Amino acid sequence: MHRRRAALELPTNAFLVGLFGRFNAWKGRHVERDAIARAHLVLVGDALFGETDHAEGLRAQAKALGIEERVNFVDFQHDVASWMNVMDVVVHACTQPEPFGLLIIEAMVAGKPVVASNGGAVPEILKDREDGLIVEPANAQALADATSTLPREPELASPPPKADVNLATHR
Repeated sequence: MHRRRAALELPTNAFLVGLFGRFNAWKGRHVERDAIARAHLVLVGDALFGETDHAEGLRAQAKALGIEERVNFVDFQHDVASWMNVMDVVVHACTQPEPFGLLIIEAMVAGKPVVASNGGAVPEILKDREDGLIVEPANAQALADATSTLPREPELASPPPKADVNLATHR
């Protein structure tokens, strides 16, 4: 995994927390950034539909918090699986209920533990403290606690064994 991380220009020895998808307010990127403790955050995605102000605000927030060296902003990627496979945990930090949560399913297929905001389909997809951790939406402290607990207690979010599926073909 170190070689794959190095090839993607990511830290090789850090605990990587990945968020994937659009950069917009309801996806909760700002909540995760408030919650970051000792992890390294990787935001994979881009602003769409005139949301560039929000994306710029995320970068400014990282700088204001003094954590810009622990946050990677990665533009939209077609090969999400390559990025997801190098993460230690995938976070679904939506502040509003999401009706389906494809990201959660993709992370589980990739064999990655998931921390997800409660709401929408999340409790139907994840069993809390079995194959993922479910936290209250927009609660930075709960998100921080969950993501920092996983390195110490990985059994709380043990995803099913990695499936032999190419996620890029399912987008």
